[in-house]
Amino acid sequence: DGAYLTGVASAPASSSSVPRAAPVDELDGGWNVTKTAMLATHLALSIAHVFAVFASRSEGGAGGGESDAGADAKDPASSSSYEYSPAVVVLLAEMIKWCFSAFMFARECRANAGDFWLTRVKDEVVEATRDYRALRFAVPAAVYLAENHIRFLVLKQLATPITWVVFAHVEIPVVAIMSWWLLRRPISRTQWLAIFFLLDGVMSSEIALCHSKNGGSVESCEGADAYPIGALALVLFCSVLAAFAGIATEHTYKGEYHVSIHLQNAQLYAFGVFGNFLLAMGRDWDRVRGGDALEGFGFGAWAVVITLAAFGLVTSVVVKHLSNIAKVFNSAFGIVVTAALSWMFLGVKLSLPFALSAGVVVGSLCLFYGGEVGTDGR
Repeated sequence: DGAYLTGVASAPASSSSVPRAAPVDELDGGWNVTKTAMLATHLALSIAHVFAVFASRSEGGAGGGESDAGADAKDPASSSSYEYSPAVVVLLAEMIKWCFSAFMFARECRANAGDFWLTRVKDEVVEATRDYRALRFAVPAAVYLAENHIRFLVLKQLATPITWVVFAHVEIPVVAIMSWWLLRRPISRTQWLAIFFLLDGVMSSEIALCHSKNGGSVESCEGADAYPIGALALVLFCSVLAAFAGIATEHTYKGEYHVSIHLQNAQLYAFGVFGNFLLAMGRDWDRVRGGDALEGFGFGAWAVVITLAAFGLVTSVVVKHLSNIAKVFNSAFGIVVTAALSWMFLGVKLSLPFALSAGVVVGSLCLFYGGEVGTDGR
């Protein structure tokens, strides 16, 4: 008949026309194998990316190895550098994420609509972008852009990647407060206590690391000179940016939970590609114009690209189906893993105080996930 010939009328209804809210059992409370797999993958990729960036540095002066943490802040000339362009690396990662998301969205539409998958793609995209709704992704994309580039700037100044992993978790209370205030997420009194225990644990870890680097001297770790203040200030700023971007993304993703995560990702990464393209052109125009955009790219640079792309994709799954709180608590456990890897491969010395601090981190994780949030908030 006519409807069949046109194809449009016969296409299955768009999934966007059947709204459904984010299921409660996919939030923080409760546990299952799927959540464990998501968080384990997120943890592994977050650590792999930080180590990939750290390992891809080219040493300059006394910037790497066992240098004192204070030198990172006091002698910028001794910091390491990158043979490749970090702006090009981030741009490539954003392009990979966008291509993957677009492919998965088209594949999803083909599986649901059969021969009318192109009509489904068109309908979904039109629905998602009407009334300039796609612009909601511009803000988190801009914040993620800043966070990604600050990470490269900071990691080339730090003596070990542990400092980044530890201080990046200042976002824990920020994420908790913003989740409770903006997303109306119920957090029990016990979970609030676990949050601040976790923050105490990660801060104590950095102090323990300082003691290890300075032969156990307490006096050498009492002043600000014992810590890379400039680099740490950027880490803290980056953590606040990450918290804000994560909350904005979670609000957008869960506000339209029925929309395909691949379509939402494609919109987010489209802004990421655009912003990073402009930044790459501005910072490395001479290199790009001369056809040397991939200059300095080796195994290390490509490892940074792949881990960054994979980490971003997995983070979007965690944010949509779990929460930002689950993300930061999971990442906090990375302190223990990162410390162990640094001890094995980078020769970083660990002490008993660090082990005790790591125990506080693990205990806070157990405390947070040990029980459900009751209706009375206890």
